[in-house]
Amino acid sequence: MTTRRQFLTTSAALPVLYNFQSTFLDADEVTKPTTQVILSFATEVADEPKDFDHIKALAEFLTKEGLIGNFHLTGDYARALKHHGRLDVVETLMSHEIGFHCNHHGAEPFMAGYLEKMNWRDGTSEWTRNELPGLRVVEELFGRRPVYYTTEFNKAPQSIFASCQAGLPTIGYLTVPTRGHGAVWYCNSFVPSCESAMGVERFFNAGLKPEAEGHYQEKEKYYRIKFDRFAEKLKGQKNTLIRAFQHSYKTYAVFPFEHPKPNIYREDDLYYEEHPHYLDLLPKAKYEKGFDLFKRIIKYYAERAAFTSFSEYRRGFRDNQGQWLSLRELDEVCALLSNRLDAYVSDTLSVSPAEAFGMLVRVLRVYHEKGALPEKVFMRNLIGPTSPIPDKPEQGDVHSAELLKSLRLIDRAIDNEQSIPSSIKIAGKTVGPGQFLNGLRSLYLATRKKRSPQTLTLSGSNLPVIANEPFFTEKTLTKDRYPEGFEGRRICQMCRFQSWSWKPALNL
Repeated sequence: MTTRRQFLTTSAALPVLYNFQSTFLDADEVTKPTTQVILSFATEVADEPKDFDHIKALAEFLTKEGLIGNFHLTGDYARALKHHGRLDVVETLMSHEIGFHCNHHGAEPFMAGYLEKMNWRDGTSEWTRNELPGLRVVEELFGRRPVYYTTEFNKAPQSIFASCQAGLPTIGYLTVPTRGHGAVWYCNSFVPSCESAMGVERFFNAGLKPEAEGHYQEKEKYYRIKFDRFAEKLKGQKNTLIRAFQHSYKTYAVFPFEHPKPNIYREDDLYYEEHPHYLDLLPKAKYEKGFDLFKRIIKYYAERAAFTSFSEYRRGFRDNQGQWLSLRELDEVCALLSNRLDAYVSDTLSVSPAEAFGMLVRVLRVYHEKGALPEKVFMRNLIGPTSPIPDKPEQGDVHSAELLKSLRLIDRAIDNEQSIPSSIKIAGKTVGPGQFLNGLRSLYLATRKKRSPQTLTLSGSNLPVIANEPFFTEKTLTKDRYPEGFEGRRICQMCRFQSWSWKPALNL
């Protein structure tokens, strides 16, 4: 964590900034705030020179204050900085955290559109083909790899899994439930809590008319009160994070737009195609009043919280690398699964339902092949089913010998796909993953007690309890600016299936 009175520690690739007052203070004199703030900026408007100037001013202000900002750039924005020779902007951003905001802001082709239509493997491959060129140009511009990924289409778990595979295992913004934890793992990516999120933007009234007397004082009061309420709510909680964010155009452009905003989610290119101008700039004096208000707000927050980067925040949590578990630890996971299909959490261990499925398959396969349970089992970081779970899976009993015989092929498929199966055909029945997991759990616990049941009942829910949270129960993904007729129903279905991969991140 960093404060305005401490050295600003960033990733190894970032230079160290100083707040010179800290050099005159002993470590014991510095009180570390318990509240943390990740301040991020959508750096995306590639066709407006004013945006370059605003982003530069933001970075300079934060650097002067000894604070870290998080700027996620689209590939088009990075190309535009090159095209316009804005090395000055690049240099000011060097002192801050850089993220990736997709290649063409999800357009050309419409990201949600192809992820909706394609199966999991084809969709993740298409994401890689479309997005890696943008990631590469951002990396090339700054000479270091972006460390987090943010897009409005992260509702599609395919984009999260693909970005993790591409070396971006942190998601900048996603309203996935956290149950009061500071972050969760979802589709093997690290997702900081967004339960206390606030936009610090649009400081003026609609149109060009001057604000009434006292307007900016009231705005400042509003942002202070909102922050203070969040900080009070977080006291004593595992989660101490406030997420503050800004869309740059909402600070310098007239709103509502007086000209039609181009619909970028169609088959044309945001950067290389010409669009009608739609942003009218605020008068300089009005913009500067808003920017001065922003500075006062951030200074107020900085006196009460520690500003941090995504990478620094992540270092406060245990990593999610696969690990060896003892059978006693697996016993505890199974004890939870006996009551409900849910993530297991202790002070030192977090296991998703998908990971529990993988461990039980492996440990019982070894038992079947070698005649004894292994002393330890490796927990693979697995995700949930990547194809539809049967709407009406069958239930019933199956011989233990048949279940054990099936595990070799299931285990190999898990290794190949890095995911658990959506259905299993066994003894003439088609069952879902939750039903099969229930049978695995029963057989494992019986084996631990030196029992050999002849039959197992395959029954129960095929979705974890976290799937009942609103984030996972949504049926559609729609906005007015999306192509006509697009509903995103399959994306929401895939999101629901990936509730199997959800688990809390553990603080160090």
